[in-house]
Amino acid sequence: MIQEKQKIKMKDLLDSQSLPGDFFSWPQRFIYESAGLYAMSMDLEENVLADVSYSDEKEGEYVRTILNETLLQQVVHEGENNMLEQVFPVVIEEVSVACDAFILRLSGRPRGVVCFLGFIEEEVGDDLPAFVKHITREKYDYFVQLVGAQMNSGLKMAETAYTATLEAEMAKQSEAKMEEDFIRSTIITEIVQMMESEEEIVDVIAKIIRKVCQHLSIDMGCLSRINSNRSTISVISEWSEDAKDSLIQSEQNKPIKEYPFMKRENYIISSGTALNDEQKGFMEKYGLKAFVVLPIYLGDEVIMYLQFGCKNRECQWEIETIRFLSNVRKIVQSIITKRVTQNSLTSSISALEGIMENLGCGVVVVRPQNRQVLFANHLLSRELHETFEKLDLRKLFPEGMNSTEYYIGALQKWMLLYRATISWVDGNEVELYSFYDITKNKTVENDYKKSTTSDFLTGLYNRKRCEEDLASYLEMTKQGNGKGALLFIDLDDFKRINDGLGHQYGDILLKAISSNLRRVPGIENSCYRVGGDEFMVIVSGIQYERLDEIVESISEIFKYPWFLKGHDYYCNMSMGVTRFPRDASTVEDVIRCVDAALYDAKKKGKNQVKFFDRNDNDTDNFMRLDMEKFIRDACTNIQEEFEVYYQPIIDISLPGDPCVGAEALLRWNSKEMGEISPTDFVPLAEYLGLIKPIGEHVLRTACKECKRWNDMGHPNYKVNVNFSVVQLLQQDIQNVITDVLAETGLEPHNLTIEVTESLAINDLAYMKQVLNSIRRIGVRVALDDFGTGYSSLNHIHEMPIDIIKVDRCFVQNIGEEEYSQVFVRMVSELAKTMKMNVCVEGVETDVQYKIMKKHNINMIQGYYFAEPMPAKEFELKFTE
Repeated sequence: MIQEKQKIKMKDLLDSQSLPGDFFSWPQRFIYESAGLYAMSMDLEENVLADVSYSDEKEGEYVRTILNETLLQQVVHEGENNMLEQVFPVVIEEVSVACDAFILRLSGRPRGVVCFLGFIEEEVGDDLPAFVKHITREKYDYFVQLVGAQMNSGLKMAETAYTATLEAEMAKQSEAKMEEDFIRSTIITEIVQMMESEEEIVDVIAKIIRKVCQHLSIDMGCLSRINSNRSTISVISEWSEDAKDSLIQSEQNKPIKEYPFMKRENYIISSGTALNDEQKGFMEKYGLKAFVVLPIYLGDEVIMYLQFGCKNRECQWEIETIRFLSNVRKIVQSIITKRVTQNSLTSSISALEGIMENLGCGVVVVRPQNRQVLFANHLLSRELHETFEKLDLRKLFPEGMNSTEYYIGALQKWMLLYRATISWVDGNEVELYSFYDITKNKTVENDYKKSTTSDFLTGLYNRKRCEEDLASYLEMTKQGNGKGALLFIDLDDFKRINDGLGHQYGDILLKAISSNLRRVPGIENSCYRVGGDEFMVIVSGIQYERLDEIVESISEIFKYPWFLKGHDYYCNMSMGVTRFPRDASTVEDVIRCVDAALYDAKKKGKNQVKFFDRNDNDTDNFMRLDMEKFIRDACTNIQEEFEVYYQPIIDISLPGDPCVGAEALLRWNSKEMGEISPTDFVPLAEYLGLIKPIGEHVLRTACKECKRWNDMGHPNYKVNVNFSVVQLLQQDIQNVITDVLAETGLEPHNLTIEVTESLAINDLAYMKQVLNSIRRIGVRVALDDFGTGYSSLNHIHEMPIDIIKVDRCFVQNIGEEEYSQVFVRMVSELAKTMKMNVCVEGVETDVQYKIMKKHNINMIQGYYFAEPMPAKEFELKFTE
């Protein structure tokens, strides 16, 4: 049974390896070594998830006198009952000590706490031991929020993965059970057909025993008859896997008292069942490890025993297996009763009804000529009976198929149906339909599908689901001459709020906006989060008549401030709207049109709504269409229009600040449109599927140039090449890189592949696999734009990377902002701990350069040394 989300514990995530073993200890060790902040993580059962980090035993003992057992019990108790706060203060008598608890949540409920302890530099006295680390108040507050929020973010992702795994496993088990039930139902049907056999009864029973034993992988089975003297017993029919185990010769006229299990009741003996001495002796005599004995009655008198046993393996009889054997016993009993009474038809129908009432699935028997229902067991409710009467069940099955799924809308139920043709008790052929209610399985399947098509932060559907739904709506409009619209919303001020207040408040804002969107009448189930701060809405059917009203309602949401961190903040949006099929009739074209409309809205200023209009001369729609045509033409002769520029990378940790390589940057000088920014044409190339040939051209050109630099007396020069998500998702990406290296002769260690932070964590497990395969070639990997995405310290720890590249946004105001300096210093210390290099982009001034020196940054890029330049110019400046 799947655990309810609110009952998932930290231990579940750790045991299932949804969380890495060092999930809690690694961040605590990092903030201790880099900032002097102590921390301890515990779950609500007071189990320590990660103990306090310290350098020597004296330091550890001193910290534990403050973070003592009584205090931690108090923290856990308060955290367990605190549903409102994320961080709450912990009262400690020492003046110089700051202590706070950060609540770790799963599904919104407290499931653990991180207790932070800091000795504040501004307040410590002379009595504090020298071996205890200090921390400033500003650093203390920063790291408490940062580490706590990153842990919660990681927990949320781990919980989603854990729950999806459990749900998938349940669905898989349900499918296996249904398949097993069907097989057993088929075997029961085949055995039922033997009721009319004219063969000798002992031969019929032997066939039944063989069929059952082979299905259940049982070693032997037999039917024993109590002789007329009622004191002896004989085996009259049997089947065994090994002929040497045959009993039919040796077990004749044996005293019944030698058989301790020959009573009036059933005996179910599994391996390991407690037995008395007499029963143990019987099992050992016949070499049995498990045994089932089922009495056969004639009236109220036991006349025979049906037996099944395992000799060569341990066996635990399951409930479903016992139920199956019990049904077999009833059939055998009915066959014997029929032969004894010679009342064939009456006894067969009575027995058959008893069997079919206990099959565990619904059964309907239909005469094919007139569709008359001959039999239906108790699982066919009145509502189902009425539904099936209105249907020709044959038409529900695809041609050539004997199983199908069918949804009954009036009952809101899913049914799994099987069919077979059998001989009825009167000798005529009939149609046998068995059915299972799989509504719960379908619900689990849909929930699992939703987990793969939903955005885990906001609960809205994601881009994949948006494109699937849009395709369905487009198809419906074609069939019914309907109309629809696609709305594309982009938040104008989200980056300012996200960077200024922190990612946790950015997440709060995204969730609040998502909640408000779903409250707009008519679009409750057609809202999608398709990017970091981008949303799409599909308006279709009768709601299309309210399009203007819906657009106005969405605009109204952004006219009011959002209350974040104790203050009101405004966040405007720009919206593009396109109507289908008027503007376009395919998913790709509709998205292209709405994207063009949004582009126009943003170009006209913030807080604008723009409808796509092909006749509007003020828009750039035709320019984008032209760009698509020209980029396709350019790719037919890539070298003619696409050129690779190089920006030098300078190692400021070495004397003289030498150049150690360059980053390859693509430029497009279109014959028809002139120079076009990479921010405009690279996304278009990805969208059109042209990034692969363009990317390979950049890779091959850059490797060829770097090999030339190496041969010109700079053997350690390296070249960095940016890879997009489309390139990394290629199945043969490792072969592409290997072939280019072989073709150009460049040493693998002189090539660095750059991937963006957001790309690297989008599918962490897959990206680890891809990047590890690239590193095995000998090629280095750099994490680009670090600090602009949503990754946690744990993700950086897990990623197979060699270089961290800090985004230029942290350099622009580094001389004025304390935060930027702290961030750069933290990244430098992080890289040193993880034995990585750091490269900072966007260094343009002497002040920025000196700050990089101060914080021991390895490498920098930027206009301070040189802007990107053609290969020939680079060679003149940096290779001679």
